[in-house]
Amino acid sequence: MTGFSSEEYEVQINAIFQRIREEHNDSKLAAIRKYLEIVVRRLMDYSSSRALNLGTEKDHLKSKGYTEKWFWNAYDKIQKNGNVAVHTQSAITADSNVVSDCLNALYTIYSYLFYLYFRKYQFGSNKDVMSGFSRLPPIIRLITLEKLFVDYPQNGYIAEKLVLASIKAKSYDYALQWIEKNRAQLSSIPNHCVWAREEKEGQHIYYIYYYVPISLLGFKSMYPFCLHKAECNKNLTEQIMYHNFDEAVNYYRKFGIVKGDTAEVQEFNDLMKFTFMGKDKIYSESTVISV
Repeated sequence: MTGFSSEEYEVQINAIFQRIREEHNDSKLAAIRKYLEIVVRRLMDYSSSRALNLGTEKDHLKSKGYTEKWFWNAYDKIQKNGNVAVHTQSAITADSNVVSDCLNALYTIYSYLFYLYFRKYQFGSNKDVMSGFSRLPPIIRLITLEKLFVDYPQNGYIAEKLVLASIKAKSYDYALQWIEKNRAQLSSIPNHCVWAREEKEGQHIYYIYYYVPISLLGFKSMYPFCLHKAECNKNLTEQIMYHNFDEAVNYYRKFGIVKGDTAEVQEFNDLMKFTFMGKDKIYSESTVISV
């Protein structure tokens, strides 16, 4: 028997998110909890034939190195509220705020999966992967990048993309606060290169991409560069094409699948495919997802 297979759970994942979209609050919480079990199977590479319990599985996860506190805060929130929803010890039905909290925790769980991926494959090493990553809802990108920056504070690509994700997921002011909070660290990154593109004309218009050191653009370090990046994109919040999975799924299908057959690309595409399973029209306009 092989280990975890996303395809094996696709029908179940579709049904889970249909419940999250349409059913009452207790059923939504039970569905979110069930989805967490599938994520745990993915993390532990468990096949469907293996029994799994979220409570007893904690030690196994920690023994594999999944020890980050922010992951466990989200895990415990989903497990706790999901347990209440599926048992009868409480006769009170969960309210919408609890559901929103658990959906927010689920966004954190997704962010953790991408955090693990970029711990394995350096963020910025593949331009196309960075572009594919940008097809995720902004809040997932923001959480992922904030956690990665703590681990890799010299990675200018993380800082650059974090500024954009901050504006899209939160606000221009949030981005400025992050830049000022990390001013000393950003000022210590002098040699970052950014991707630039040049339009070429031939039989068809095409672009060539190349690295440009920020020093050639007039910036002594990532601190003034990030301020410039934020200022140039301060109105980006008004131009966001997608806020959540419901809005992002079509962009993912058109632009989010990375070409290539390296392990880095294959693992990224597999993770993106898993992440977007069941995401057609998940959330109605009345659903509040605030983090």
